[in-house]
Amino acid sequence: DEPLPFYETPCSAGITEGHLLGRLLPTGEAGAFEYTHAVLSKAYEEGCVCCLEEIDASDPNTLLCVNNALETEQMTIPNRIEKWYAKRHPDFILIIIGNTTGSGADRVYCGRNQLDGAFIDRFKLRMIEIDYDPVLEAKLCPNDDLLAMLHTWREKIVEAKLRRWISTRTIIEAYEDFECGDSLDDIADNFFVGWPEDEKNIVVASTEDDGGCF
Repeated sequence: DEPLPFYETPCSAGITEGHLLGRLLPTGEAGAFEYTHAVLSKAYEEGCVCCLEEIDASDPNTLLCVNNALETEQMTIPNRIEKWYAKRHPDFILIIIGNTTGSGADRVYCGRNQLDGAFIDRFKLRMIEIDYDPVLEAKLCPNDDLLAMLHTWREKIVEAKLRRWISTRTIIEAYEDFECGDSLDDIADNFFVGWPEDEKNIVVASTEDDGGCF
């Protein structure tokens, strides 16, 4: 009945097999090398929730080293000499998070990689697409005028298929600025910094037509 421990590690194209399966580090007596668990191998053997964040930024070849472990009850631990494998704990739960479905970079998430089909296949029928939650955003930004302005901008950006976005993070920061004394116009000025005039006009003109702010 106790909550499981939670571990998270960020991914990028620079991660190695050691980031997932553990490493040999000079932590022993007189600098002797000893095996040290990675987040994934520790969760697999000891039982906890493991989250691999930004999974679609990983080197697709590196991720293949855990394919068999996800498919079976045993994970190979090459750097642990005395016990070269780990048995899968019944409480092991793996969560992978990405901004794409592993099909490669798009116009916004340009730093993402296409992941190998054999790895993605381990998660077929287990993928959940999560969009922005307006109920949550209303709690995070309890100013109706500000929230309506940002939501309208988001709708116009999507309609025009602009390579722009308004994330929940943006809404939080806008509300923080509002609470610190910025007006809606101040927030608008800050948001549109660096925008070409034609793109800005698409969003602003459409918003004004709808009776919105700015």
